Formats: sequence, C-alpha cells, structure tokens
Amino acid sequence: MKVLVVDDDAVSRLFLKNLLKKFNSDVVVAENGAQALKMLDGVDIIILDLIMPVMDGVTFMKVLKELLKEKRPPVIAVTTDDDKKEEAREVGVDAIFIKPIPIPQLLSTIEELTHSKGV
Repeated sequence: MKVLVVDDDAVSRLFLKNLLKKFNSDVVVAENGAQALKMLDGVDIIILDLIMPVMDGVTFMKVLKELLKEKRPPVIAVTTDDDKKEEAREVGVDAIFIKPIPIPQLLSTIEELTHSKGV
C-alpha cells in the first residue's frame, strides 16, 4: 500500500513515515499541497495536514477532486484546529483527526478506508 503524507511539519512527516513503514507501507512525503499534487501516482491513501503554507489542505482537496473526480484515493485530514473540521468535511475528506493523532484510531481508519476501496 502506498501512502502519501502531506504535512509542513518535518517531525510529523518523519513520525508518520516511520510508523507506517512498520506496517509494510510504501510512504512518500510532501511539505505542502502543491508538492503533493505532483506525487499522486499510485497512491492508495493520503494523510493530509489542513494548515500548511503554499497550498493548504482544503485547497488541495478541491484541486484533487477536480483532477481525479471519483477515482481519488481516500483522504484522512489532520489538524491542530478543531474549527477546521467542518470545512474539511465540506470538501470531502474521508476522516479527520485532531493532533496529536490517536495512533490506534489512525491505523484502523487506514485499514477501513483502504479495504473499502479494495486496496
């Protein structure tokens, strides 16, 4: 399974990359939404920070939906701002977590979303 982690925080990217590799995932990372749009090939699921410079998560979702339509991979949004949850739901994220991310719930959500898409 190929996971794209999109987060402007280097520590968060490294933590998620190392965590997911332990579960046999191929992990690619991007610092912002603009960079992530260039890395979508073969991605099975995206973990997306909502608050980033250059292109934030909400804008990324709007562009992703336009580019890939119904073929887009599932997206799990993460944020430190509880007020962003509603906006994230409106742009179509499949799940959302407030940082710090609850790891057991994240892993079970990844499992659930990728199996429902046949990954």
